[in-house]
Amino acid sequence: MTNPDNGTNLLHPLAGSSLRHFVRLLWANRSRIESRYARRLVKATGVVAAATPLRLWESLRFGTAIRNQELSDPPVFIVGHWRSGTTNLHRLMLSNSQLASVTLLHCAAPHLFLTCGDGISRYLRKRLPSNRPMDAVSLGTDEPMSEDFGLIGVTNKTHYGSYLFPQTAEAEFARTILFEPNDAKAKVAEWERDYLWLLKKITLASSGRRLCLKNPANTGRVPQLLKLFPDAKFVFVKRNPYVVHASTCRLMERFLERFALQSSDRDDIERFVSERYERLMQKWVADRDLIPSENLLELRHEDIVRDPEASVASVHRQLDICGLDDAYPLLQDRISSQAAYENNRYDFEPNYVDRISPFLAPTAQRWGYDAPTTPVANRVA
Repeated sequence: MTNPDNGTNLLHPLAGSSLRHFVRLLWANRSRIESRYARRLVKATGVVAAATPLRLWESLRFGTAIRNQELSDPPVFIVGHWRSGTTNLHRLMLSNSQLASVTLLHCAAPHLFLTCGDGISRYLRKRLPSNRPMDAVSLGTDEPMSEDFGLIGVTNKTHYGSYLFPQTAEAEFARTILFEPNDAKAKVAEWERDYLWLLKKITLASSGRRLCLKNPANTGRVPQLLKLFPDAKFVFVKRNPYVVHASTCRLMERFLERFALQSSDRDDIERFVSERYERLMQKWVADRDLIPSENLLELRHEDIVRDPEASVASVHRQLDICGLDDAYPLLQDRISSQAAYENNRYDFEPNYVDRISPFLAPTAQRWGYDAPTTPVANRVA
């Protein structure tokens, strides 16, 4: 399905890897890499090798400061399945200048942004498209991103490895999000170490501001997050599962076209998205009671779109997050800028709905959503 020449001007996610991680990942997946994607790998290899001295210098210069960095307040985690509207809420929340987030720069160069951030930003700005590949959301080096994208250059415990090797997507999902099958404590501890390292580094770069993070993968990691941050705040965004499914399939296809190192099949993507949706929602329902009620808020995407100002205010007030009053001017500007947002459209064919309903219907019924019977115009964020 994927076109090996599509997106070759974009920096590959692996280009931000440490040399040690890069070699280990390629060796572990050596039998999976297909020759038709060699160009992507060669370009990433050149960047990794050339940047090695700079990575070593940044580690020596800031290693102690990162280890000693404290997170002054527990993070705010925005979770929900991919394409549920988490990005929309995240951007609105970041109108609060007291909050910080992982950005595209941090994800592209997790080992370099403290010393080479300005130069890398200039380089990326010349090569980035104006919008994300799966929708009309703007894309820039300061735009917020999911921290798992940054971890792809740090550890193999990130779900986004499935965008490199899609034929292992189901196994990667179970291993890196659900921590199955009964992953050894040492492996979970490795994820915790690498994840905490990245969050501390982001906090250091953000002058100690509180982190507000959007990462759908964290929907399945509630026990691990609570172990690291017992007082963390959680916002779960729900949306019509059928719209989410169609949008997620599009997302995966677009990313695979640009970054995959092995081929994939549309039918396999649809099946994987269906199964992942069902398992992730089951995991969330099983784990959400672990979160103290005063630290959890669940919102519908449709309500956020209808009244974004009230939604952001409710998150701040119910989860006791400071800085709302000062955020209003920028929040209103961002709300106004979204008024011209162009909607994605999906035609839901009956056979498609029939195929995915067994996986989605229980959640749709629980949340009060109906299966589509006509083409649906929807706002993707």
